Amino acid sequence: FNGFQRTRSILVELISTMKPDPDPSLYQRQSSLYLLMISHLLEASHSKDVAKANEVSKLLEYERETLLMLMKKKAI
Repeated sequence: FNGFQRTRSILVELISTMKPDPDPSLYQRQSSLYLLMISHLLEASHSKDVAKANEVSKLLEYERETLLMLMKKKAI
């Protein structure tokens, strides 16, 4: 339960710090993805649905890999 709650808190913080500038379309897609993850975490927590929790975990892993690639690209 604590892991779900902490992850939701992190996702809410990410959404609240995002800005639609310079790409409103990217902002909309990213915030929608984070909201989907929050929704799945709530469902997984209430119904003990491991599949939903695993789906969020995979999405977060993909998000992490994407951010790492972006940081490496910007460092060059």
